[in-house]
Amino acid sequence: MTAGWVLALGVGGNLLVAASLSRAADDSLLARAEAASSAVQIGPDGLLSVIGPDDDRALVTGTWVVDAGGVVVKAPWGAGEEATDGAAALARDALAGRGTGAEGSLAGTVDLDDPVRLVALPVQRDGDAVGAVVTSASLNPYARLRDTAVVASAVLGLGLLVVVHLVLRAALGRALAPVAQMSAQVELWSTDDPEQRLGQEHRPTELAELSGTLDGLLARIAAVLRHERLLTAELSHELRTPLAQLQAELDWLRADERTADQREESLAVLDASAARMRGVIDALLASARTSAATAGRCDVASALRAAVEEVTGGPVARADRPPEDDDVAVSVEVPAGLVAGVETAVLERAVAPLVANAVRHARHRVVVSARRDGQDVVVGVHDDGEGIPAAVVGRVLEPGFRADPSDGHPGAGLGLALAQRLASGAGGAVVPHPAGPDGGGAVDLVLPGS
Repeated sequence: MTAGWVLALGVGGNLLVAASLSRAADDSLLARAEAASSAVQIGPDGLLSVIGPDDDRALVTGTWVVDAGGVVVKAPWGAGEEATDGAAALARDALAGRGTGAEGSLAGTVDLDDPVRLVALPVQRDGDAVGAVVTSASLNPYARLRDTAVVASAVLGLGLLVVVHLVLRAALGRALAPVAQMSAQVELWSTDDPEQRLGQEHRPTELAELSGTLDGLLARIAAVLRHERLLTAELSHELRTPLAQLQAELDWLRADERTADQREESLAVLDASAARMRGVIDALLASARTSAATAGRCDVASALRAAVEEVTGGPVARADRPPEDDDVAVSVEVPAGLVAGVETAVLERAVAPLVANAVRHARHRVVVSARRDGQDVVVGVHDDGEGIPAAVVGRVLEPGFRADPSDGHPGAGLGLALAQRLASGAGGAVVPHPAGPDGGGAVDLVLPGS
């Protein structure tokens, strides 16, 4: 852009210089013609004669006197025939009224060995043109001056470009120095302390916008790290019980000789624990596939029954529940043919913590139902316990939160957080509801339909 402006200014300046030099040459020749015309005398018969000494410079230096008939009355010393013919022709045109300059003058150029500029000025008597004076000058000096101006403008333009380049480079270096510092600081914080922020105080508008963008990147990095930490905690929460059960059964098997029935029971516990851990891993893999690719499909009724059986049936489920929960009845009420747009493992792992919580807090009954709501499938888990207090309903999905840490439950408060993660990864959500006037817990799992 800068080079284009410099080029345009250079070309425009040189055109202006050329026009000025041409005008200066014509003005000089016209002044000489006016001076020479004062030495021209018109006789009574209308014939022209030249008065003054023969060495008058106004008459001897490139000046012709031409009468009204176009005949050269006086020519300068050493003037060639071609130059004289050109002067006579220009004089005849001026006498014919074709002059466009001051006082009817007419300018022209004759190409001899060197280009020669001519100006013809009519000589007037009583308002009539009775002759003309033609002056000439070589254009070589003007051409040399024009060429000098071209070279000078080129050198000046190049020098200007160099100076502008150096100035802009220095200015950009100073302007980008804070950007480099901010980038280095963000790179350091991204690995060591992503909770730090650059802030936007005392910064120009552009740098403040960049700072805000970099702070947003740091915030996303911090969120990813928190996500990974929470995922690790949730995995630990989900895998801790089956792993503990596996270890306990293995220790029990190694302790003493066991009967065949006892070994079969222990093997069943080991198999159930391994199946539960496999289900956790399958659910997380299914959640990742659901988030990154196309959604799956599953029969809601069969998935809910499998989740309820995991929580309420088998040795592992009984070990997870306090004895007083043995009288809790869990029913599944789902219309036939209801299909959700998630994989079976995702639905099972998402609803299992909801059912486990409901069983733990229910008095006698838990109802797991499902219905279609527009484009979504809503799975409701309802119990007849005290329900979720309104004061904490907004926090029950927070990882590690427990409404009553002293209730004797060994959990870490991560089950509902995992359910929420699985649901949100599939495009759904877990929606807890506060207890009503008569109590009762209610949590909805909203998932996309299919």
